[in-house]
Amino acid sequence: MNLNLISLQVEDWDRMVTFYQEVIGLEPIVLEPDHRYGWLNAGGIMLSILEKKSLAPAENSRLSLQFQVEDLIETMKHLEAKGCVFFDKQLDTGEPYRMAQFRDPEGNRIAIYELIGA
Repeated sequence: MNLNLISLQVEDWDRMVTFYQEVIGLEPIVLEPDHRYGWLNAGGIMLSILEKKSLAPAENSRLSLQFQVEDLIETMKHLEAKGCVFFDKQLDTGEPYRMAQFRDPEGNRIAIYELIGA
């Protein structure tokens, strides 16, 4: 069994597809605006975005999208310039990684991390 797709249900499909393409940098695989559905390429996995109205707030969601990056500090600067606000920065963890977290426009947690010393 292989995990190859994560589905994200959103209230505003256009805004979220734009965010994941323009801010995060994911490339579309298929976008179906009439059906408010699409798949984006997220590296070895796909992210599907499906519009569902009247969703509960994502503040307490147990799901977090995590992206590995080559240079955490430079990626943070790039994302901050695009309006992302980091609420958690773990830059000196004593572990072989460092990480920072922010939220997408609907409140879903996104973490970016860099492996160090590996």
